[in-house]
Amino acid sequence: MSDTKLSNAEVQSFLTDLGVLYEKQAAELSLLRQQQDFKPIESLAEVVKQARKEQGVTIEDLATYSGVSHMTISKGKGVKALFRSIAL
Repeated sequence: MSDTKLSNAEVQSFLTDLGVLYEKQAAELSLLRQQQDFKPIESLAEVVKQARKEQGVTIEDLATYSGVSHMTISKGKGVKALFRSIAL
């Protein structure tokens, strides 16, 4: 966990990047379903966790700027809520 606090702009940029990643994952999943060659892919919660860690964004940062609770994000159950907050 990083001790460095990120600015609002940095977290907003991360959320935007995360939205793009989500759209790519959704498109890939849709394509795989159309091809009838569906194979399990990494869970979206793990994708979010990996991207968050790579960019130095803490769970607290996401909770603060997305409006999704820290507990919901940390349990990996807030992915839909997190993306709904991005769409707003």
